[in-house]
Amino acid sequence: MPFYQKLGQIPRKHHIWFHRNGAAPTFKNEGIAYEHVITTEGFNEAYSIMYHLRPPTRVRSVKLLKCEELKKAADSPLRHHHLRTANIPRRGDLYSGRIPILFNQDMTAWRARPEKPYGKFEYYKNGGADEIIFVFKGGGTLETVFGKQRYRAEDYIVVPRGITYRLVPDKVEEEDYLILESTGPVRIPKRYLNQEGQIKMGAPYSERDFHGPNELNTIDREEDTEILVKRQRRGGRSFVLCARKFRLPPRHRAGLDYIASARYPARAASGDDHGEQERDAHGRTCGHVRHATYARTN
Repeated sequence: MPFYQKLGQIPRKHHIWFHRNGAAPTFKNEGIAYEHVITTEGFNEAYSIMYHLRPPTRVRSVKLLKCEELKKAADSPLRHHHLRTANIPRRGDLYSGRIPILFNQDMTAWRARPEKPYGKFEYYKNGGADEIIFVFKGGGTLETVFGKQRYRAEDYIVVPRGITYRLVPDKVEEEDYLILESTGPVRIPKRYLNQEGQIKMGAPYSERDFHGPNELNTIDREEDTEILVKRQRRGGRSFVLCARKFRLPPRHRAGLDYIASARYPARAASGDDHGEQERDAHGRTCGHVRHATYARTN
């Protein structure tokens, strides 16, 4: 029983012409909005639909920035470690300042304490992994192709792979994140769902804990926008960073609709809302790392 949500203007049915009826000048005077179906596991699985004011496919250029491979800190046997990351020096921006601490074939854990909001790129896309961003401290706004969503300390931000986003912190000097990259899709475990698709009463969270974007952020102008794109290679130990230049802002929309279990960014409620239950969920989420390798961070 997924929860359906929509924002902005959408047509009455999927996959039909969406006429703008002279609301404003349109791309090449075609008079329509452009449908964009987003899914990461095929059209038989969860999907979201967006409607753009201009075609979202106009890529100007793609440039390789660097290839990097995560290296093990040591070939020591599996043992307990105490990773003291709370006071690591601030460095880089919201995307380039991330420091790897653990990795295996399924996930990579990063810590981030940025000293500035952006370098050359304001927008970021992880093309190879879903991201869970736990906000230790700070607050601000998550801007994606789906709209705006506020976040605050002790929130979990879930951003599916392939989604362009921008973090807009209120005070960058307070931002402190743990980022988990998952090569598999981030989903609510089936053991927490009943046959109707509701979250079970005994689960560590409920539907009230999830908040999707609640405000469109439509930009109606013609300009180039650069996006930093990350793509993991097979095996999860190496990744590629590319710069893509698009001939439109990554937030060019007339409307969208989606279901709560689909591929859209979400914010999980903070500990201020759910106390012990949230801390329990945090322990189960962040403490379940099997056979992880400690990354070299030099």
